[in-house]
Amino acid sequence: MLQSSLDAIIVIDETASIVEFNPAAERMYGFKRSDILGKDLIETIVPSFYRKGYATGAEYMKGRGAPMVGQRMETVTQTASGEVFPIELTVTEMHVADRRFFFGSMRDLREKRRAEEEINRQRERLHQNEKMAAMGSLLAGVSHELNNPLAVVVAQSTLLHEFAPDAQTK
Repeated sequence: MLQSSLDAIIVIDETASIVEFNPAAERMYGFKRSDILGKDLIETIVPSFYRKGYATGAEYMKGRGAPMVGQRMETVTQTASGEVFPIELTVTEMHVADRRFFFGSMRDLREKRRAEEEINRQRERLHQNEKMAAMGSLLAGVSHELNNPLAVVVAQSTLLHEFAPDAQTK
């Protein structure tokens, strides 16, 4: 199940040493499983701005990480190249024999965020188009209201020009 999961799955022990890293995690993070196993969580996928104040991943899990257990939350992580990106994270604590493990399931939210941004851009564009259409209707109404009295003035001046008794009036 770990190997075929579409979500990245990382399992760490109580010292925050990575003990499992599935193929989806390899694709998401850009680390090879063989290179990352045994590494400290904080030195690999935790963004540098979250590392401040924590010497090891174990301290991080006691501090910032502990409230994550049993929760579904949105946070950020970082790839092997240092790119920070949003994820949906679910962490579950497991006890096997006398050891504690933390099972993390991560879902990449970059595509979802791009789609949300595109929807917002489209919504803003639609709003602008609606405002322009309303302004066009208003201008058409004002133009119509002005044209009616102006048409009378033009007609009267044309009649005056045609039937004026003298050149000065014309």
